Amino acid sequence: MNAGINTRGPSLNDTIEPWIEQVIDAAPVGILIVDKDGHFALVNRELERIFHYKKGEMGELTLPALIPDRFRHKHAEHRAAFQKAPCERAMGCGQELFGLRSDGTEVPVEIGLHPLEAADQGRMLVTVLDVTQRRRMDMDLLDLNSTLETKNRELERYIHSMKHDLLDPLLTIHNDTELIAKALDLGTPDQLGEHLERITSATTGMLNSIDGFFQSRRRKTLLDKPEHTDSNEVIAGLISTFESDADYQGVRFQVSEDLPLVMVDREQLTLVFQNLIANALMHGRPKTGQPIIDIGWSSLGHEAYFWVADNGPGIPSEFQQSIFSMYTRYASSRDGSGVGLAIVRRIVKLHEGRVWVDSRPGDGSTFCLALPRAFVRDRCPVLQSKPEDRACS
Repeated sequence: MNAGINTRGPSLNDTIEPWIEQVIDAAPVGILIVDKDGHFALVNRELERIFHYKKGEMGELTLPALIPDRFRHKHAEHRAAFQKAPCERAMGCGQELFGLRSDGTEVPVEIGLHPLEAADQGRMLVTVLDVTQRRRMDMDLLDLNSTLETKNRELERYIHSMKHDLLDPLLTIHNDTELIAKALDLGTPDQLGEHLERITSATTGMLNSIDGFFQSRRRKTLLDKPEHTDSNEVIAGLISTFESDADYQGVRFQVSEDLPLVMVDREQLTLVFQNLIANALMHGRPKTGQPIIDIGWSSLGHEAYFWVADNGPGIPSEFQQSIFSMYTRYASSRDGSGVGLAIVRRIVKLHEGRVWVDSRPGDGSTFCLALPRAFVRDRCPVLQSKPEDRACS
């Protein structure tokens, strides 16, 4: 039993019933009685636990021993003020308080001050509550609130995006359907092709927006079992998928022939390059000349670098970070769902990699992703530097 520690003045054991001592020692808060000079008259077991002292070790301490250095210069002043006008109150109301443990670490606490009767030689009852867990929960709550705010902003961007991505095509379909009906009534079918082409384009845009939305909802946070994946096969398959669209736009692909084998989630790597190639097809068209999409790789140090580059109009520097956020497109762009690059970033991070864009207006864009060298297998010569014509740095 720890109650009854007394280093100055008459023993409290003479005035406290044994059962009261047991209650004090079993209390779930730290209890300390100090005299007017700050010497300890009584401590309980919880106080020793909070401050990491063994039984009986606190008997020779004074109150400043439990106060961190940065607070001690004001302690004497506050204690004198309290003794002049003693009253029951919380200490440091509205402030974060810390106690000093025996090992020199600090513990967040709440402290209550309770003056005892004057006849008890100016003694004061101090209650101490360890609020470490509460502070941790408060921080977790702040993190959750921050995450919720981010998700709300994403939702707002999504609603704004879908307003344009769905309502505008529907309006186009509605207007062209009316024009088709009029053309049929007037017997002028020569205009039907133009109207049907616009309807097809509008429905394609809507399908892409809906597909992008469902891709973004696939909240995958863990990798499936990685497998040896031939990057050449992945890129070749995607180029075949985009062949008709690329031919229509006159796009020429330039692809390195020695793309490496990588140990990755094949489905997700395919989705990364699918989004990057689709992005280049959609936004990488130059004002003049043939569109070119260059796909390659290099290896330097502990990372392997892949890139998908275009010779399009480029991306202003102020948008080069935000385009990787969900439902975000830079100001001059109305195409796309605004989710593709966010999906790319999420997947690359799952593979312990990083992704970025290097772009200058009028000089095209190079989207780069870096994977840890450990993910790369055969056909992966280590280069001494990155290719000079690529901006993966």
